[in-house]
Amino acid sequence: MADYFGSILEEPFGFHSSQEGIGFLHNTILRVSREHQIEDIFLAMEATGHYYRKPAFSLSELGYKNLFILSPLSNSQCRKAGLIWSKTMILTQDLLARLYLFGYGNIYRRELPVWTRPL
Repeated sequence: MADYFGSILEEPFGFHSSQEGIGFLHNTILRVSREHQIEDIFLAMEATGHYYRKPAFSLSELGYKNLFILSPLSNSQCRKAGLIWSKTMILTQDLLARLYLFGYGNIYRRELPVWTRPL
């Protein structure tokens, strides 16, 4: 977790794509935002297959309106272009933040299941 200027507010951490994991992430976001008096929260995540859908949906349900989904293709192209070569957690976090700031993210829109969509 970092502020707009790249100052680290919380070191990188992992969480499970489960109700408990999303709860842990949500509680961590709330704690850090209180500690640093942050009002506007922006989240960005990479669209990794279908794996991002459950966390994105859950975060949306929790009220996060500024949730952005980043294309893995943009991530890959930036790595190949030499902007970042390593795949460590900290460098990936930095790359995702840069992609978001440079406008590569799309705002998350909740998808209706196929069977509920109008024909």
